[in-house]
Amino acid sequence: MQPFAPAEMRCTRRVLQTAVLPAVASTSAFTAACGASSEPAAALRPLARDVKDELIWLTWSSNTGVRGTAYGNMTKQFNERFPNVTVTQVPPPAGPFGATFEKLVTTIAAGERLDLVGVVPEFVPVYMDRAKAVTDLNTWLRRDPSYKAADHVKGAIDGLTWKGKLGALPVGLSTSIAIYNAELLERKGVAPPKPDWDVNQLVDLAKRLTEPKGDETVWGYHDRMPNPLRLYTYVWAFGGEPMTPREEPTQFRWSKDPKTMQAIEWVVDLHRKHGVRAGGHTPEGDSGSGAFPKNRVAISGWQINIFDSVPRDIRYDVIPMPRGPNGRHLYFWGFCYGLASQSRNPDLAWELLKHVTGEPGQREWMTHARFAPSLKSLLNGPYQNLDGPPISKQLVADAALATERFPMHVRWPDMLTKIEQMIRDADAGTKSVRDALSTLDVELEAVAKSS
Repeated sequence: MQPFAPAEMRCTRRVLQTAVLPAVASTSAFTAACGASSEPAAALRPLARDVKDELIWLTWSSNTGVRGTAYGNMTKQFNERFPNVTVTQVPPPAGPFGATFEKLVTTIAAGERLDLVGVVPEFVPVYMDRAKAVTDLNTWLRRDPSYKAADHVKGAIDGLTWKGKLGALPVGLSTSIAIYNAELLERKGVAPPKPDWDVNQLVDLAKRLTEPKGDETVWGYHDRMPNPLRLYTYVWAFGGEPMTPREEPTQFRWSKDPKTMQAIEWVVDLHRKHGVRAGGHTPEGDSGSGAFPKNRVAISGWQINIFDSVPRDIRYDVIPMPRGPNGRHLYFWGFCYGLASQSRNPDLAWELLKHVTGEPGQREWMTHARFAPSLKSLLNGPYQNLDGPPISKQLVADAALATERFPMHVRWPDMLTKIEQMIRDADAGTKSVRDALSTLDVELEAVAKSS
């Protein structure tokens, strides 16, 4: 199958074009293709400016709107260095992760060209071990001193490393930070929380700020609690560690770790006992931004890559996430790219990867897509000077610098849905917290053993 061969699906120089990956391929071909390798030569040689080739770039998520602008600018800049190289972007299919993974698998199985692969941290083990889709970037870093992993925040490199192999590098970083609606706080005469606020103060403030109005309730607090990444900020704040070790967990103690139990009870109490948070079983409660863009959430846990979802007429700023008995702990997340194991020109693909995840690409991504950069030189400099909210961008940088590795497992896609359902069941009251966590432990152990 040669989906990129027809003339109408190819790009002229300096023009970025999208394409659609084929949907069907044999599993036997996939097994054969997994042996492909893009291991670089002992020393990288400078590439000639007139090198002529095509690179296939499988993006993570959409490549339209502001993201399309950023990706397009990256490609134009890359073509200034290599004017005879065509870069073809391939966006993933719409829908859940399963559809994206299936496209990746079938592309590899068919032996089609693939050079850059988009991935997010929690799926790195799946892409490295199950799909054999990306190669170890540590090998490339050892051979190219112009690019240093240490230039990125430590949490990013830790969070993209699986069994000693670096699977990808970020184009932009995200983690949790708290955000508040200045007008709603002023209306109640409530001052914004101080940077050292804690989970007890959160409950008190949320009670004062909640206005029960049925479908138009103004919630004192929001966070997308079914999202395991965001849920973990509270689990860690209470000192919980329900899946150990963090690399390929073999022990699941959601119901047996007292601190994890305390954290989940606190989370569920926000909805069921205090009535200050929309339940995770409802559309608003299971939304990344909840009702905040509708002017109906006073304070929210937030991800620093979705500031652009806040309407311009809402005045807001950020504060650190609340501390718990164990302090404040934040996960690393972001849009990331790896070097395809089956790249036909890995030296050239490496140059594109460096451009996308290096300073040129991250500048474009932070300017247009509004992610925080993972490069410390940008995070503590140019990022602070970006126009627009939030005002307190240094707090965003501080959060980015504090990120740490989230648990990783080759069966994470199957585990993810179990954790999401646990919170939905507990919020809905169909199960007690203890029963929901006990069920979760059994389910996760079964998933882990099946790998």
